[in-house]
Amino acid sequence: MELHILYALYYNKHISRKQFIILRRRMRSRKAAVLEEDAWREQSFDLDDYSDKECRAYFRFKREALFQLLEAFGIPDVVRTPSRDSATGLEALCIVLRRLAYPNRWLEMRKMFGRSHSSLNRLFYATLRVIDRSSKVLKTWDHSWLKEDDFEIYADSIAAKGGPGVIRDVFAFIDGTARPICRPIFYQRQMFSGHKRIHCTKWQSVVLPNGRLRGNLDHFR
Repeated sequence: MELHILYALYYNKHISRKQFIILRRRMRSRKAAVLEEDAWREQSFDLDDYSDKECRAYFRFKREALFQLLEAFGIPDVVRTPSRDSATGLEALCIVLRRLAYPNRWLEMRKMFGRSHSSLNRLFYATLRVIDRSSKVLKTWDHSWLKEDDFEIYADSIAAKGGPGVIRDVFAFIDGTARPICRPIFYQRQMFSGHKRIHCTKWQSVVLPNGRLRGNLDHFR
């Protein structure tokens, strides 16, 4: 209903004053909701607006580490999608990291990046394809991080921390993480975790005493 129609109904005594006030408040609340919904269109992403603490919270990395990831992953200066979306390499990387840092919806990321949810989706997958094709980090395996002598060092450190009676031949720990997902149409029983009481995918890795994660496996059911 248009505002002038509402006033006309009130002045012609088709509605009472109480009804007029209620309808006017509803129209104002709807207008405010529309303005808030479209506010993301006026935003644009600028990493300088975020402190190191905020970068750690949103992207899981400090500011200087983001530039190191750009080089390590081989992300170009500009990332483009077949639908003609374009973003700087830094913004595209931040979209990926923000999406993976914590389960969230594309709609919740619009205000940060000033893009529609469909554009964010396309840039996210385009950046992942770039990383998959260009990154040397993900395609090489550096065995220098774990040598034969390190097994004994790690096992001794775990035994010393655990006290007497601890098993002395443990050098790492298996860590698993369950990521909740929507209830799938297929394989509902396989994707359901009886322990967590949710549908989820699980990720498994090996944690060393120095804090490194190694042996990261693909998700398993």
